[in-house]
Amino acid sequence: MSPSGLEVEHRAEPDRRPAAFTWQGTRWIVNSTGRTWESNGERHYLLMVQGDRVFELAFSGSTGRWRLVRRPEDFGPHQTAT
Repeated sequence: MSPSGLEVEHRAEPDRRPAAFTWQGTRWIVNSTGRTWESNGERHYLLMVQGDRVFELAFSGSTGRWRLVRRPEDFGPHQTAT
């Protein structure tokens, strides 16, 4: 497990779109990828997982590390299935 507690399974380069990730002991399978964009040297991905939850992950090409930017709670209640 990485120091951040985030492990990402991704597709091959150059795309690197996440296929699944483990965070806080839960493995999330990516159902769909929304927007992707570059910001401050990182590639950002909006990801939809089970239960219509949205996560934002970012990959730094210079360090080779992933980080969790936003979790479902950060998007507000309208982004979580009831």
